[in-house]
Amino acid sequence: MKKRLSSIALLSGSFLLVGLLLFISCEKQTTNESLSNLNGSVTAGESANLVTAIAASSFSTYSGIDSIVKTSATLTTKSYRIVGGIKIVNNIAIGLDSAVFTITNNTSDYTIALSKSNIGTLTYVLDKSTKKVYRKVGSTLTLIDANFLSSNLESTRFFASITIFSDVMNSDGADCILVGQGATSKTTQSCDRTIVSLNSSKSASVGGCSSATNTFISAHPDCHTVYGVDSGCLWGDYMCVSSQAITCNGSGCDVGYGQL
Repeated sequence: MKKRLSSIALLSGSFLLVGLLLFISCEKQTTNESLSNLNGSVTAGESANLVTAIAASSFSTYSGIDSIVKTSATLTTKSYRIVGGIKIVNNIAIGLDSAVFTITNNTSDYTIALSKSNIGTLTYVLDKSTKKVYRKVGSTLTLIDANFLSSNLESTRFFASITIFSDVMNSDGADCILVGQGATSKTTQSCDRTIVSLNSSKSASVGGCSSATNTFISAHPDCHTVYGVDSGCLWGDYMCVSSQAITCNGSGCDVGYGQL
């Protein structure tokens, strides 16, 4: 059944926790997704849980993420370790295994940071009042708009970061957030790719995703879509993302890709 998302900001799901292994590992059972918006807040400073609430996002699955494990928490800041494999998004290979994700709940904004040795630290600021998002480098803030998102590399990095934020916001303080089976093994028989479009409006992101998908499949007839377009927005109808999963079994698997 096709999954439809109307808000990337807070995606809640209900699962059954079946076991706690080393590092609090989780096994997915069933999902029942419901949606709300970003009017909620991060509850900080809660005590560690062994009974873990688990959220799921198809967007994070497309980023190759299996689970998000909390490693520390203070009254305002939480840190997580990412567990996962590699996915190809917009011809960019996303490999976030062992990356560190930090979210700080400030009075006026959420500051999120994604860190890994090969990419350094990517920092974004989500202004609670203006509902705008900025890329932060040092003390410089750059508004994430159409011009910023025109860079395939920057938009893919932002996509990966904001989807982790979405799952953390949904987790109700969970120690382990199950996302999905992100690890993939590319073979000559088949491979999976994802087309992602980020834009300031939902209609533009859906249109961009559909157009890019059609172009790719027209060039590689061995590829076909899996389900339909998933789409959602960070705040209301602002900063929206749409994604389409594709499976190929021929030339589509040979298209080169860069690194995150």
